[in-house]
Amino acid sequence: DHQDNINSLILANTVASGFTPTTRFHDFAAWTKRIGLEKAKKEYIKSTLSRYDKIMPELKGGMEAMIVDFSGKPWTDPMAGKYPKRDDVRLAASVRIPTLIIIGKKDMMFYPLALKLNEIILDSKLEILPHVGHMSNLEAPDRFNKILEEFLIKGNA
Repeated sequence: DHQDNINSLILANTVASGFTPTTRFHDFAAWTKRIGLEKAKKEYIKSTLSRYDKIMPELKGGMEAMIVDFSGKPWTDPMAGKYPKRDDVRLAASVRIPTLIIIGKKDMMFYPLALKLNEIILDSKLEILPHVGHMSNLEAPDRFNKILEEFLIKGNA
């Protein structure tokens, strides 16, 4: 909305209103209402973080600790579903600043969105990290940081 106040935009593993993933995901706000916050957090850890059990157990441990400390406010927000709706995907066509889009190739939910945003944002660059899911900054921190550094050094800061 206020591009004149920033030099560039970095969209990493991003979501956007106006985009509906083709892959279904658990509605943890609904689960929280039904089973309570603590049980919903345990279910999140079990269902979402299980992919890291064997491939990156240290990452799973760190993410699990974050979820344990998570306030749950987005899941318990009484205004959820009542906020004004807007189509940020459509509005992305008006972005006129250098934009870096980073996505993990294995991010089943938001990989299609990254491709779409790269198509419609004129001055965008798409970086796809192979063998990486939705947490690309945590799953491949060295590569992620190198991409950021190259983008920012290029004068986009």
